[in-house]
Amino acid sequence: MSSVPEPPKGTRPWARRRWEAFWRSDAAKLVDLDADLNRLHRWIQQVDQYDAVIEELGTNWTVSGSMGGEVMNPLVRVMGQLETQLARTETEFGMTPLGRKRLAMKVEGEQEAADPMDELAQRRAGKAASA
Repeated sequence: MSSVPEPPKGTRPWARRRWEAFWRSDAAKLVDLDADLNRLHRWIQQVDQYDAVIEELGTNWTVSGSMGGEVMNPLVRVMGQLETQLARTETEFGMTPLGRKRLAMKVEGEQEAADPMDELAQRRAGKAASA
């Protein structure tokens, strides 16, 4: 890709670096900007949100509940939800080893599917030339 698309406005520096790293990766070569850019914008916003939650959470994994006892900090649940969403998107876009493997298989499969047609066209051209 010749130029990196702009991340959403307000993306913080660390998430911006992740954004730029993705666009330098081989996986980015398979991105269809028209179809995928909105999804990738949501991904980097979630990366940004996840980092903000981690920063806010710090070591405060529990908070005082309404009855005075310790309860899980609600940010832990938010962090888990973001992790789930991030993992799915990162796998789909080839940002994980499994995602890269699946994309490689898809690309190879598409090439294999095209090869028989190319061979058929070559045979037909050969028959036409010999007739």
